[in-house]
Amino acid sequence: MQSVSQVQPLLHSSSSFSLPSQKTGIDQINNFIRKANVEPNTVEGIQFIVKSVYRKLCGLETEMRSMRSILDTYHGNKENINIDYLPANSVKEFDSLENKIINSNDKDFICRKLKQIGGRNVSDFLKNALKTCLTDKLCCSINRTGADKKRKFIGPFESLIFDAAYCLFPTATESSMTTIIAKHLKKSKDRYFAARKRNSSLTSYIQIHSPVRKKI
Repeated sequence: MQSVSQVQPLLHSSSSFSLPSQKTGIDQINNFIRKANVEPNTVEGIQFIVKSVYRKLCGLETEMRSMRSILDTYHGNKENINIDYLPANSVKEFDSLENKIINSNDKDFICRKLKQIGGRNVSDFLKNALKTCLTDKLCCSINRTGADKKRKFIGPFESLIFDAAYCLFPTATESSMTTIIAKHLKKSKDRYFAARKRNSSLTSYIQIHSPVRKKI
């Protein structure tokens, strides 16, 4: 019985195709051929080789998809989080968001999108999800319980965030998540004014260093 390495036209018909280890690949196929008891230079043998390679490629594709899913879970995939009405920037927009969650099919849609954000842990996920859905300007007008005449956060949106978090981190607890959310909302004012200060400084720098156009 011939080995695969002797079937030159089959192995070398495409110079663009390469394997991490050609010798290892050839050895594996030769083992398959010996077990199947087929000649590689026959139609039956070639069909067997093609099917074996195809199954191997399908297995690699499945592994790559699994790895992609793991990477998205731990490192996030924020590029895919593209919803027209997010992030909400005012209490009115937040009210509208919660109405969409209650009265339409948007709840499942948003939940699926949020799960794509991922994170190393539940804290990372919640912070990223809140930043994706709510601006710091809006968060300044919100707290969990609605104290101090602020908009209450507890409600449909919080439940949606919890649902997405439980899907990614089944061992997460409601108490730990409420603490993370409350802390994020409490610090929103500092983040908002720090961002405004940075933007103001950048604008001033640009104005100072911009070339002055001479009047003709």
